[in-house]
Amino acid sequence: MDFKIPSFSLALLALLSACSNDDDTNTIDPATEIHIPDSQFETKLISLGIDSDGTINEKLLKADAAQVEYLDISSQNVSDEIHDLTGIEGFTKLKRLFAIGNRLSAIDLSQNVLLDTLNLAGNDLTTIDLSKNTELLLLDLKVNDLTKVSGLSAATKLDMLNLSFNFLETYTIENPSLVHILISNNQLQTFDTSLAVALESIYAPTNKIAQLDLTHNPLLETIDVGDSQLTQIDFGEKEHLNYLSCFSNLLTTLDVSSFGALDYLSANRNPDLLCIKIKDGQNIDTLKLSEYQQTSEACEW
Repeated sequence: MDFKIPSFSLALLALLSACSNDDDTNTIDPATEIHIPDSQFETKLISLGIDSDGTINEKLLKADAAQVEYLDISSQNVSDEIHDLTGIEGFTKLKRLFAIGNRLSAIDLSQNVLLDTLNLAGNDLTTIDLSKNTELLLLDLKVNDLTKVSGLSAATKLDMLNLSFNFLETYTIENPSLVHILISNNQLQTFDTSLAVALESIYAPTNKIAQLDLTHNPLLETIDVGDSQLTQIDFGEKEHLNYLSCFSNLLTTLDVSSFGALDYLSANRNPDLLCIKIKDGQNIDTLKLSEYQQTSEACEW
């Protein structure tokens, strides 16, 4: 007697078989493959010739990622923004990473220990842990939502740091190697530079700092702390200082008479700063003052 399978049963078996095949296609082999759940991330890897299978299938061969030292996956418009950088951990030889203008709210770079250049400007990061990234030389995190940066003290070679346009309320530089810091347009109330003995430039306008101690930074050439709430700046010796901007603050005294290299000074819009002390014959090429301010060797504060 012939046994016939009902037509609906055949259809069900075909559907189950198709689903099974799909599951097999999307299965990641952890021994040879990396999971890439963000389709835009994978699309960019394909366009860069890194993802060798050329297919959006949420996976990348470990062998494809293993040789990459430079990766630029920045976005130019909303349609190609990356939201999830899961899979970046497989790029273990990566030295330079640019992921500007995406929508990253979190990132794990603990496996990318060779990174020396990292640019994550224009994302949605609120915190970041960089304790494993000890080789960093250049770090750009501007235009995020950062309230905390962790582990940066481990980057003992760090030269340039950009934290502008974030939401930091306090920041202590923990890198004696740091030469340049940009930390404008935050909510800074305290800013500690005492460990940054190699610092040459500070760009920190538009904050809420009341007092600033720069006595431990003898190599400073450029200081921009305009548009804040400063009532006092302790400079210390500044043999190399040539640019000082402290406009729109609450300073009542300012003595630049010992800064022989100074050729730019902007001190306007400090309502109670009526006199700026300079030496007789001291030549400051660019001097920006309000109408009620004057310069003198004998200011009476």
